Amino acid sequence: GRTVLFVSHNMPMIQKLTQKCLLMDHGTIGEFGETEPIIEKYLSFDFENEVREYVADDIGDKTKFKRIRLLGTDGKPKSKFFMNDPIIIEIEISVPGKIQNLHIGMDIVSHSGTRVAAAATWMQNTSVSIARSGTWKLKLVFPNPRLGPGKYYTVFGLYHLPRQVHDLVKQILYFDVEPRDILGTGHLPTGLGGQTLTWFDFSFEG
Repeated sequence: GRTVLFVSHNMPMIQKLTQKCLLMDHGTIGEFGETEPIIEKYLSFDFENEVREYVADDIGDKTKFKRIRLLGTDGKPKSKFFMNDPIIIEIEISVPGKIQNLHIGMDIVSHSGTRVAAAATWMQNTSVSIARSGTWKLKLVFPNPRLGPGKYYTVFGLYHLPRQVHDLVKQILYFDVEPRDILGTGHLPTGLGGQTLTWFDFSFEG
């Protein structure tokens, strides 16, 4: 027989490929056991050390994200939302000079590491042009994000298409979505594990 050691932060792949897991904690063995409880332990630890507001350490003479944060409709920082609450993301970009056709992309990722939503300027056939050097602020507004109950984080990128990457920041803006009876049925949707929830029509035949 053979033993294969699979090292990853990709939770869906770990769930698919393994029955036993070893959780490392700062270079030492933290815990060993069945896959599912080890994953839960890892995810709870990950959210304890979450980054809910991103602030760049060193920008220099580069085109980079300076600050990114989540806001509620009142304009205040927020990290807990109910289902279908609008989500506003405030972005500050630092540029060393005039720049045209700059693109912004973002992913929303579930706590298990599955990308559940994406948004980008090129998907909407638009781009960002900035007239001069300095820090510029813009807001992304998601009026109805359609996220199921769960824990999420985001990934952001600044690009010149097709290949130039100015900045890429991963695993930031951790936030929670709490259940709400958005379908008016008297039931709270639970156990979705961060999946999206959609309305459907149905009929009986026979």
